[in-house]
Amino acid sequence: MEPARLDYERSLAPHEAVATRLLAEPAILERARALLEDWIARGGRSLPLLLRWRDVLSGPVADVVAVLTDRS
Repeated sequence: MEPARLDYERSLAPHEAVATRLLAEPAILERARALLEDWIARGGRSLPLLLRWRDVLSGPVADVVAVLTDRS
C-alpha cells in the first residue's frame, strides 16, 4: 500500500472506533454536544472548526456515524 493511502487509512481508524462506540451508546452524542457547546462558548482560533462540528453533531446518530466513516 502506498504511504499516502496508509496514512489515510490510519487517520480513519479512530473515527471508525468512535462510530462503533456511538452506535452502541447513542447517549454519548448528547455528552459530545454539551462539551462542544462549552468549547464554542470559549471561542478562540478553533471556533470555525468547532462550528462545523456543531453542524455534524446536530444530526441523528446515523448521520454522525456516516460522516465519521465516510471514505470520500
